[in-house]
Amino acid sequence: MVPAKAVAGTEVKVSVTVTNTGEMTGDEVVQLYLTDEKATTPRPLRQLEGFDRLTLKPGESRRVEFTLKPEQFSMLNNRDTRVIEPGWFTVSVGGGQPGAMVQGAEDHVQVMTARLRLTGREVVVKD
Repeated sequence: MVPAKAVAGTEVKVSVTVTNTGEMTGDEVVQLYLTDEKATTPRPLRQLEGFDRLTLKPGESRRVEFTLKPEQFSMLNNRDTRVIEPGWFTVSVGGGQPGAMVQGAEDHVQVMTARLRLTGREVVVKD
């Protein structure tokens, strides 16, 4: 679950439920990636901003929660100032990067993707 919007400079809570649909106990590393859709200065395509390793029995489900801190949305602008810009972000949570194939698990690994809009004004991040 990703909120539709949040105010720039505030924490954002993201949660997902992971289920072992297999017949054996298994491990999963749930990964959270953040993509800034329209940064004013170049940024990486996506950034790993959280992960959690789980061991699940067959049929077991567990809710995983991440809290994104304001500085995780920040970037250095063209004035070398760390800021949080309002705008659209893509949040991806799952067993790998969005669009990446996991060898041997092509039909088992899912990635949930949702858009998040940061509202408000640009926020300068203080050290």
